[in-house]
Amino acid sequence: MPHPDIAEFLKARMFADLQAEVAACTPGVSADADDGYCLALEAQIAALKDAVAAAETAGARRRHEAEIAAVRVAALEAQVATLQEAVAQAEAAGEQHRQEAQVSNERAVYLVTELIEVTSELVELQQRKAS
Repeated sequence: MPHPDIAEFLKARMFADLQAEVAACTPGVSADADDGYCLALEAQIAALKDAVAAAETAGARRRHEAEIAAVRVAALEAQVATLQEAVAQAEAAGEQHRQEAQVSNERAVYLVTELIEVTSELVELQQRKAS
């Protein structure tokens, strides 16, 4: 409820007005009509009290549900932060492995090139020796 003070004031005012009407019920010229009116007002007061009690119970339940939801949201936010950190670490590790693989690939290309050069030199030496 956005303004509990106003709601409490209005609730109290409604009950006071109804109770004032009940108190004003005095047997007069038509006692049966006054009694019926007073009984109707008392029934209306009882119904309003029941409605207010039900609304207060529902409000308390909703507040409790909202508190539970807030705790759940906080837990989920913490899990999201943990997962984001894990993703960042995995991305960093993946980048490091990619760089290491690139260096290894460049080294392999260099070694194959060296092997080809050495093999070519060896073939030339053998051809010279054979001639």
